[in-house]
This record gives sequence, C-alpha cells and structure tokens, in this order.
Amino acid sequence: MTSFLRMISGIFLLTLICACGGGGGSSGATSAASTKPVLSTSAPSSINIINGDPAQTFTIIGGVPPYDAKPANKGLSVTVVGSTLTIKAIASGTSSVTVTDNVGSRVTIAVTMGTGVPLFVSINAINVAVGGNSSVITIGGGTGVGYTVGSSDTSVATVTTSPDGSAFIVNGAANGPATITVTDSLGTAVSVRVVVGTGVKSSSITSGNVIASSVATKMSLTPATVTVADDNGSTHSLNLSGMTAPFRVYNSNPSLATLTIVGDNSNSASTSNTINVAPGPITATNKSGRCVSQDTAVIFTVIDSLNAVATSTMTIKAGGVGC
Repeated sequence: MTSFLRMISGIFLLTLICACGGGGGSSGATSAASTKPVLSTSAPSSINIINGDPAQTFTIIGGVPPYDAKPANKGLSVTVVGSTLTIKAIASGTSSVTVTDNVGSRVTIAVTMGTGVPLFVSINAINVAVGGNSSVITIGGGTGVGYTVGSSDTSVATVTTSPDGSAFIVNGAANGPATITVTDSLGTAVSVRVVVGTGVKSSSITSGNVIASSVATKMSLTPATVTVADDNGSTHSLNLSGMTAPFRVYNSNPSLATLTIVGDNSNSASTSNTINVAPGPITATNKSGRCVSQDTAVIFTVIDSLNAVATSTMTIKAGGVGC
C-alpha cells in the first residue's frame, strides 16, 4: 500500500513539474523577442534621394536591438547608431536598404537615387538655320547627373554642352533633319527633333501643333523659395504664371510635403494655376508631417505641356519644439 501511495505521489509531482515548464530552465514565460513590437522604420516603403544631397535619417522601431542595416549595392552609404538609420546617395540608380534586428527580423526600404522627376528637356522640337545656333536647351530630372547629349547626324546638326552638362545648344551644319538624344546615367532617354535649313529662323520652337518663341514658353512658380519650421503644420500656396496647360507637378520628398493642384488641370483649356503645399503624412516619428533631424530642402518642379520648367524650394528648418 505504501509503495502504491509513493507511486501515485511521484506521478502527481512529475505532472506538476511538467505543467510549470520543467525545472531549472524557463518557467514557461513568453520569450522577450515574441513580446517586442514588429520591426519597422519611420521611412516609407520606398524613398527617393538625390545624389549629393544631405543624408536622410529615419528611426528604427520595435524588434530586438541592436540593429544593423545593409545597402543592396555601393550606390548608398548606410549607417545605424542606436535606433537612428542614416541613408545617403553616393551614386545614381536604384537600390534598397535592409534593416535587421538581433533575432533576424528584417524590413526592406526601396531606394531610388535620382531627382524624383522624369528626365526632360525644355524644348522638344526646334528649327535651326544653317550656320546658326539654337537657344539654350536645359536638361533636368532623371538621375540628375551623368547626362550625355548626341546627334543622330552630325553632318546636319551638332551640339555644344555646358560645362556642368545641364544644358546645350544645337548648331546647324547643313540642310536636313536630325534628332538630338539626351540620356541620363540610368539609360533613360528623351529626344529633341531638329530641322536645319537655309532661311529658317533659329530658336523657333515646335511642340505638337503649337509654334511659339522661346520667350513665350517661360514659366514662373512663386514663391521661388520659402522657409518653414519643422513643427509648422500650415499649408502655403504656389502660383504659376506663363504656363501652357496642362502641367505636371513633381515633389522631391512626399514624406515631408503633400501637393494638391487647385482646380481643373486636365486639358489645354484648363485655367488652374495654384498648387497647395501641405505637410506630409503624420506618423509616430513625424508628428507634424515635416519633422527633420537637420535642415532639409524639398524641391517642387512643374513642367507644362510645352516642356517649360519652373521650380520652387521649401527649406524645412530643424529643431521645432513640436517635433
């Protein structure tokens, strides 16, 4: 009987130990990693960084510290200090940054190193006199660096580029047509149609069925510059003049600014000429929609239907008490 009671007591004790998670090790508590928030960052899922601009900083959230981050290629410089992630473009192209924590969780940010604006030229077709030169044609957008300009027929038309490669003129050599092709460092290309002829007036610009002087296609965007504090959540307006509708608007940093065209901008008869600039999306780490760790420039670019270009720069000053 005593032996039977001892056996029953042993079974009961063994069951109790198993229910408590065993002796000496875990008491059955959930691991620290499983109770941590999911690893994430304050960065959007995809970002655009202009080569040569100041680095962008973001906050790593959740997961299990310490953190690490690696770029997909040498086009980016990436550092992590504590929970601060810093990304800087040192080349043009596309890449990504993968952030990992101490238990192997990871999150990836897609990165485009460029202007955030499609490659464009200020004139898409032009007539040039034999022996004459065109007006200056500017290049913008695309990767922002490494532009190359070439002629399809140098016996008809040649090009002279500016020292920084951001503009060129077409030189008329002989009667005939030619195509000037502008290519950025990623291989994206746009072209300018050229007709060279005797008696042709240089710098006439043809765009579709519209013929205008180069002066008529000039456009302005005001104010050209504006400075705001990073905890300023107000909206300001940009006003267009001298543009030919419809127009396209580009924003170099959508995480810090939201653009809205006021009125209709759908066709050539549209009269809209105002763009509202509001803060970017509000997040846990961007309480005003404009919070930055250092003074940051956001560039707004407008291109009208004749490829005239105008820009405005908003400088966000860091250090506001509301961020």
